[in-house]
Amino acid sequence: MRRDDISELTGSIWRDTLGLEVEEEEPRKPRKGDSKIVGVIKVASESFRGTVKLECSPEVARRAASIMFEKPEGEATAGDIEDAIGELTNMTGGNFKALVPGSARLSLPKVAEVDSCEPAPAGESTQVGFRVTNGDSDEDFVVTVTDETPQ
Repeated sequence: MRRDDISELTGSIWRDTLGLEVEEEEPRKPRKGDSKIVGVIKVASESFRGTVKLECSPEVARRAASIMFEKPEGEATAGDIEDAIGELTNMTGGNFKALVPGSARLSLPKVAEVDSCEPAPAGESTQVGFRVTNGDSDEDFVVTVTDETPQ
């Protein structure tokens, strides 16, 4: 998958769903002890098997949930955050699925809070970092598409 495709579809999703503008930036290096909220969805067709992963800080996840469910940020629950990141992951995977040749299927998204230093999945990955450009804080997140198609 091309970086431009990831950047374009991610920008559209965050703008249309959350009203947030994002721009591409180099992903930050994770620091030990940082946690992140991760949504993962599998995409499979006859010619492609892989994953689409959305990784963000708890702050970005809480902001997304508060916007999506129209709640003040302090009132977004863990369930709201999981649902919001799951839905953003599902939308990202669904948009990516449209770019995969053939009839592709999506798994259900899985969401978890993890340590920032977890290893990357096996396969060829395209990782694109983003920064939310409208707002009061410096918020960033990463979308990674990993091709796990057997060779």
